[in-house]
Amino acid sequence: MREQLLSHLPWFVSAVTKLSGIRRIALLGSITTSKQNPNDIDFLVVVDDDLDLEPLARLGRKIKGRAQ
Repeated sequence: MREQLLSHLPWFVSAVTKLSGIRRIALLGSITTSKQNPNDIDFLVVVDDDLDLEPLARLGRKIKGRAQ
């Protein structure tokens, strides 16, 4: 499960960094621990105050669909 979740990481980071107003992307949660079977992959995305969140939300839904 861990490998499958992590396989989506490059796609998501690449897509998000193309959006204007992205300041930082952090990987956190159980995927960063030694837990054998994490259920999900958690990201913290720091954005500018005036960023339109819809494109970021769309990418979040896409990665959720890919990971299922």
